[in-house]
Parts: sequence; structure tokens; C-alpha cells
Amino acid sequence: IANSSSFITASSLFPNGNAFDAVRKRVYIASSTHLFFVNVNSNGSVGTLQLAGALVEPATSADFKDGSYYYIGQNGGTLWKAEINSTGHVVRTLAEAFLADFTGYSVADFAFRRDGLMFLVRGTANVKEFGTYNITSGVYTAILSGPPQSAGISNFGQLAFSRDTLYNHNSGSGGLSMVDQITGSLSATGFTSTLKLADLAGAVSCASLDPPATTTMTTTTVTTTSSTSTTVTVSGTTTTSSTTTTTSTTATTTDCNTSPFFFGSSRSISGQQAGDSLVMIKSEGGSWSETV
Repeated sequence: IANSSSFITASSLFPNGNAFDAVRKRVYIASSTHLFFVNVNSNGSVGTLQLAGALVEPATSADFKDGSYYYIGQNGGTLWKAEINSTGHVVRTLAEAFLADFTGYSVADFAFRRDGLMFLVRGTANVKEFGTYNITSGVYTAILSGPPQSAGISNFGQLAFSRDTLYNHNSGSGGLSMVDQITGSLSATGFTSTLKLADLAGAVSCASLDPPATTTMTTTTVTTTSSTSTTVTVSGTTTTSSTTTTTSTTATTTDCNTSPFFFGSSRSISGQQAGDSLVMIKSEGGSWSETV
């Protein structure tokens, strides 16, 4: 989609920290302590890479939520919240949460679910975990844990949501999988990226990129019937009458049929795309593709 080598110097860590603002159609990308963005058109093309502002520390994992760019540095001790204005620039940065029991861990990536719960991959030299973190209560819950090279956990890397589905990209193999949010089990999509992306960004809200999103409205009617009986005895004669009441309740739900799509960064290091590039992965008609 856009080669960013004129703006971002390649290293073993950057470019990184991708996040997508689905409301204003902007992709954010970090180079150390500098945050950049590009505006994305409905057909997937992008504008010029622009400087959004400075970050408190280098962003190696990120996501966008409620108008702010959230990121975690390489050491994983603090979740930072960079508030973004309508033009895409950083207004101020706050320490949103100090991550409980994260001392010694590095965070590979994280993604916010629609309800605000953070899913993340973290690890040390001896252990790797997939779990959740509640930024309000400060509670971390491990879903899957084991030695970094053990089966199951070794495939975890970069996380992103597409609507309510969580995806994982293994930046070593290039594989893209869907994640069971309860057990941590992975289901392969069958797509393998040749670029092996350093980070992944998606959208939990309805975002219309190529192909355009369509909307489905579903109407459900629930009918409830209740009956009452009344018995009256007059002069030895008993009369029974009954009344039947029927109540119908109609509910209409709206959902957008958006095909999954993600943005990621490739770095000009061994085994990856030559030049620092922003990449879009998308599914259309069940077929996955990636575009630089």
C-alpha cells in the first residue's frame, strides 16, 4: 500500500505499533518514539504518510480504541494512551494503566475486544503466555501458557480483531489463524503472508474498505400467548369463561457484513520485504490476499 522507507528507519523492532482508527479511516505506525499515520480511502489506497506526534517510549505493540492510540513499550510495564484529535495528531499522552505482574515480561502484541477487554501475548526467555488484561480492575488472566517453543503457544505473535473475531499472525511463519477467546486454540485460515508482518491492526467496528461493507437488518418477532379462566356459580348453575391474550414483540438488529481486513508493517530485515512497507491483508469471497 505504501512504502515508508523515506520516513522510517528500519531496525530489528521498527516500524511497529500498528493501529487502525476505523471511524476516521487512518492507520497508525510507530518508528521508535515517533508516531505516523496515513489516511485510507474506501478502495484501500492511502494518502501521504504524516507525523502524528511524539510517544513517551518506543511503541512495539498498539491498538486504537475510543479515539485514542494505546501502546506498550518493549519493556511492557505501562499501557500508554495517546489522545488523538480530529486531524490525526497526538494531543496528550497519559499513563492509562500500570500492568500488574508484568515485571520481566515483554508484550508481543495486544488487541482490544469490543467490550474493552485486552487480549495479549507476553513472554520471558522461559515462558510465553496468551491471556487477557482488564484495564479497569487490573486483573490479568492467563489463558494459555508454556515454554516459548511448546506446541500451541509457540504460534502466537501478532493479534487483531475483525469485528468480534480475534486473529493471530505468526510473524515467523507468516500464518494467519482465528483464535478461540476461551481456550486459546488456533484455527488456520489457510493464508500465509510472504511478508511476515511485525504487527497487525484491525477494526472491531464496521469499517468500509474494499470490498465495501454491506448492512444486514434482521427482524425477529416473539409471540407470547396467555390464557385466564373465570368460574361463576349462580343459583346452582356454573359458568366458566376464558380469555386469551396474545402479545407480540418485534426486535430489529443491524450488522455490517465486512470482510476481514488487517494492516501490518514489514521491515527490511532478513527474510522480509525489502524496504519498510505498510501492508493490507484482506479476505474477499473467501480468498485472502495481501497488498503492499
